[in-house]
Amino acid sequence: MKVLACYSLKGGVGKTTTSVCLAHISATLGFRTLLFDLDTQGSATWLLRTKRSSGNGLTKAAKGASKGEKKARSQIVGSDYDNLDLLPYGIETIDLDLQLSSMKRPEQGASRILGLAEGDYDLVVVDLPPSAGNLAQSVLKESDRVIFVMTPSMLSIHALVEAKDRIPTVAKQKTSVLFTMVQERRKTDLAAIELVESENNHVLSTKIVKSTLFDRMQEKRAPIALSAPNSKASHDYHALFEEVSKMLDLDKLR
Repeated sequence: MKVLACYSLKGGVGKTTTSVCLAHISATLGFRTLLFDLDTQGSATWLLRTKRSSGNGLTKAAKGASKGEKKARSQIVGSDYDNLDLLPYGIETIDLDLQLSSMKRPEQGASRILGLAEGDYDLVVVDLPPSAGNLAQSVLKESDRVIFVMTPSMLSIHALVEAKDRIPTVAKQKTSVLFTMVQERRKTDLAAIELVESENNHVLSTKIVKSTLFDRMQEKRAPIALSAPNSKASHDYHALFEEVSKMLDLDKLR
């Protein structure tokens, strides 16, 4: 099993869109996929047409309580798509950061949470909250790869610098930068990308272009590969998955 965390310290950059699209493409390619919605906004849960859970057992599961693990597993639900399951956002997700901060080893709690998927899935995609709290830090540490999602803007560059400074995992080699909402002919976008590349960051070769089709994705509450299957946006996300799957050696899991 491999764990892919989608993360940003800044909201509104396409992090959840990336999580949902990659999880859906993974499932369509035959990988048993679980999407963990750990963002307290619950947007991934909403996009996959699922209701939030009243209590998902994650806080107790983080402590290693067997009842908590059993309850958390019972909250995993199927989606409208074959091979794609979801652990939806729940009210308890809000308390998870506080629970982990009270533990001597928060990463152990994160490992227990991610371990809920062990044996049943090939890929776990985690949609993390845009914060530098213990939940984000510990899950990032326990993940196999991290995608730091950002737009080609100075505010996003600032968020990347802050994340690298405050969260050791983001500065490590297992983290790759994904640029979204890129306008390919806009000089300021190209300059921002070039700047990030020059600062010893691993920038993914795939860039996600800015497109109104992502609004259609929200309107239809369906991944871009279904809401606009023949679009460049869909092609970009397929190319991104191919790039990431090679990093994770997913083909070895078939």
